[in-house]
Amino acid sequence: MAHTDDWLGTDHLVELSLVWMRANGANPEWQDRISIVRMAVDLAADILMTFGLRTEQAVASPFAGGG
Repeated sequence: MAHTDDWLGTDHLVELSLVWMRANGANPEWQDRISIVRMAVDLAADILMTFGLRTEQAVASPFAGGG
């Protein structure tokens, strides 16, 4: 969102959720994965508004310097 000013499309959400879950040892059924992705999408919008993460620098900041 900070880079393109648009949310990820459904195809990217599906692909990236599979990549993340496999990398982290999770293997939920597809129905559970859809629920998890839906919650993540809703949470992302709340985090964006709450913390004002509107730029790439603002998004990277919490991860830089051991934060």
